Amino acid sequence: MLLIAIVPGRRAVMAYVLSLREAFESGSLKQKVYQDGGSSVAVSFFRQGITSLRRHVQSLVIFIRYLETITQKLRTPKWVYVQ
Repeated sequence: MLLIAIVPGRRAVMAYVLSLREAFESGSLKQKVYQDGGSSVAVSFFRQGITSLRRHVQSLVIFIRYLETITQKLRTPKWVYVQ
């Protein structure tokens, strides 16, 4: 279940969305299995994403390049590369 909190400020929302994007892209979801047979995600999507997002925020230049790659992927459709 994905829980969304109302976070004040645009920067916090941007950090939240980028961290979720990173978590969904990485795709490594570790499952925690309980004694009764139930299971859930061991680490939240936000924590997984914020951990991988930190490497892109080491400097402003690296962060801007990271944002440029995201926007480039959005602007360039996949069918452009079909031969």
